This record gives sequence, structure tokens and C-alpha cells, in this order.
Amino acid sequence: MRILANGLHDFLGKQVTVEGWVNSRRDHGGLIFIDLRDHTGIIQLVVTPETEKSFKLAETVRDEFVLKATGTMREREPDLVNPNIPTGKIELVVEDLELLNKSEPLPVNTHDDGEKSSEERTAEKSPKSATIFSFSVLKAKSSGSESSSKSSSGSMLPETV
Repeated sequence: MRILANGLHDFLGKQVTVEGWVNSRRDHGGLIFIDLRDHTGIIQLVVTPETEKSFKLAETVRDEFVLKATGTMREREPDLVNPNIPTGKIELVVEDLELLNKSEPLPVNTHDDGEKSSEERTAEKSPKSATIFSFSVLKAKSSGSESSSKSSSGSMLPETV
């Protein structure tokens, strides 16, 4: 049975298997935390040295690797709850971790938690595209034709020359 991140609240105290992409990995010496992402959300995996094979694998994973994790769902300690995500009150204590696919390092950061503007993200991706984007915004503002350079949602559409 396939269990998605947004449905894990129903499985507290039970063994489950989840699959997804590594969103982030944090190594705290004796514990490794992996935020595993599927199309419905993120679940935190906790990998301990007691599961030696899984712990060794967890030390090597990085963003966008695809993993399959089996373990027991539990509630997080009250001081470790993450109110920023729907699954922030629960975590999966990993008993078995399997690498399904590796990923080459990405040329840009794919998740910045919304801390950067679209202009900053564009500039990181390519100086040329940032210049084109900035130029198109300036052109639209200076010509007074801002409305013609906006999409139906109101976001700026870059004009290329």
C-alpha cells in the first residue's frame, strides 16, 4: 500500500514504508535527519546509528536522491515540532533505508523556503537571464506599458530582444 506524506498522521505507532526525494539532510553526529518529499508534502526521517546499514547510507545521500524508507511513525517531542509544515508533529524512525536513485548535483538551489525574490533566483540561475529579466522590467516601467508586460495573474513577463 502506498502511503503519502500527507496521510502519515493516521499511522502513529505503526510501521510504514514511504518513498520520495531528499529535500534536505542534516547530520547531528549521533542522528541524521532527512526531509523526504513526495508530491503531497514532506516527512522527517530519523536515522540512528543502531541501524548501521541505513545510517551509513544516510551519511552519503544528498538533495534529490530518491529513497525508500521503512520504519515506525512517532510524534515529535513538543520542543521539536515544526509548525511550518503539516507533518511537523510527526516523524519516521527509520529501520531500513534503500537508495532507489541517485541525482547529480543541481546547478542551483531548488528550495529556499521562499526567502528570495524571483529576481534573486533568476540572477542565481544565469547572469544573462537576470539581465534580460531586469531589462524587460525596466523597459516596461519606463515605457508606461506595464500592463502589456503582465500575465493574467499580474506577474511580470520578460520580453526578449
